[in-house]
Amino acid sequence: MSDKFSSKDYRIEKPEKWWEKDINPTISFIFLIGAMIAVFGMGAIFMREYTTIWHEISNREKQVYLIDQIKSPVQPDKGVQFEDIVIP
Repeated sequence: MSDKFSSKDYRIEKPEKWWEKDINPTISFIFLIGAMIAVFGMGAIFMREYTTIWHEISNREKQVYLIDQIKSPVQPDKGVQFEDIVIP
């Protein structure tokens, strides 16, 4: 009687949680490499767009600056004084 109802016979095994399972190192390594490529790729795309926008803004600022420099030294009797134009 005691053998039939022992706790050993009716032990319930808990299901293994997903974070407790053994992880295949090859799959995790491949996933890590893929994540790194994705992060570096997104960073490269962002930097390319950022530098393109920055060059457009800086070129526009230089053009405005040069136009201002060309307009400012104009004198009615002498015209444009090119020695006064400062190109950065």
